[in-house]
Amino acid sequence: MTAEHGGPSLVVFDGSAPSLMTEVVRAIPGENEGAAGLECATTVLSQSADGRTVTGIWRCEPCDWTLMETGERAEFFHVLEGSMVLCEEGGEPVEATAGMSVFSPPGWTGTWRVPSRLRKVFISFHPAQS
Repeated sequence: MTAEHGGPSLVVFDGSAPSLMTEVVRAIPGENEGAAGLECATTVLSQSADGRTVTGIWRCEPCDWTLMETGERAEFFHVLEGSMVLCEEGGEPVEATAGMSVFSPPGWTGTWRVPSRLRKVFISFHPAQS
C-alpha cells in the first residue's frame, strides 16, 4: 500500500477484522487434499512494490499438510486463533498456539498439522532476484 504522498504507508491491524481485503482461497494440499469443505485463505494487507515482502492474514481449517519447504523465503508469523503443530525435518513437533510467534528461516523443511481452525498474521520475506 502507498500513502497519498507516494511513499509507503503504515498498515495497522488489530487482529479482530479477519476480512479487510479480498481473500484468496485455495484447497489444502496434503493428506486431506480435495476433502469437501477444507480450505485455507490468504488476505494480503500489504505488499512491497517489488513483491518481495508480503504481510497478511492466513486462515486454515483443521488438516495435515504434506512436507513444506520454504526455499529462500523467510516468514515471521503470530498465531491469532487456534493452533498448529510444526515438525522440522528430523526434529520434534512444536505446537504454536494463540498468542505465540514463530520465525521460519530460509531453507526450513518440515510438516504442519492444524488441529483446530487457525488464523495467523504473517510477514514473508523473499530474497532479491540475482
